[in-house]
Amino acid sequence: MYRFRPRGIGCFGCLPFGGLLIGVLPLIAIGFLIYWLVNRQSPAAPPPAKPAGGLFCSHCGKPMQAGEKFCANCGSSVG
Repeated sequence: MYRFRPRGIGCFGCLPFGGLLIGVLPLIAIGFLIYWLVNRQSPAAPPPAKPAGGLFCSHCGKPMQAGEKFCANCGSSVG
């Protein structure tokens, strides 16, 4: 007499939802790994250091030296 033997990994083929363990769950895990790799965030860059003088152009925001009357970057007057 011929007995039907399911193909696959041992008895996983005869268990209910056995196909999930073989085919679907690894695909979900690979998809989650790809999603995590694409959407992970890089570490935040530290803020730029401020110059010791503390003077900045009111027009463009670039640092200025004490005693300057015009901004070297944009040419606007300090005052």
